[in-house]
Amino acid sequence: MIKTFDQSVFGKEASRLLASIQQGRRSVADYSVEFRTLAATSEWNAEALVARFLEGLNDTFKDELYAREVPDRLDDLISLALRLDARRELRRRARMRTEPVASTPLAPSSDESEPMQVDRLRLTAKERGCFFSSV
Repeated sequence: MIKTFDQSVFGKEASRLLASIQQGRRSVADYSVEFRTLAATSEWNAEALVARFLEGLNDTFKDELYAREVPDRLDDLISLALRLDARRELRRRARMRTEPVASTPLAPSSDESEPMQVDRLRLTAKERGCFFSSV
């Protein structure tokens, strides 16, 4: 029964998956959990694991990491990445609260009447006559 639910990978399979793992659109936390799971069953050395973890991160996130001192130990690197990702998420949420919501412009009316003339001050004699004829 255990074999049915056991989806662990070891050795070469873990190494193959570790070589291709990418963060993608997921959080650093999700990426690091999968990375650590595969790393634990692979036979990679610490230096190779650090290099591969960095390589699998999104480019924009890598830029943030490389702007700092990158730790040599995998645990320290993952801790730093998790802190940066948490700050980034807080900032994203704060921006969402403060950014104005763009309103959709109203559709132009299909009425083909003459546009209103704002700058005209005096009525013509004909226009004045219309007011008196309706009385």
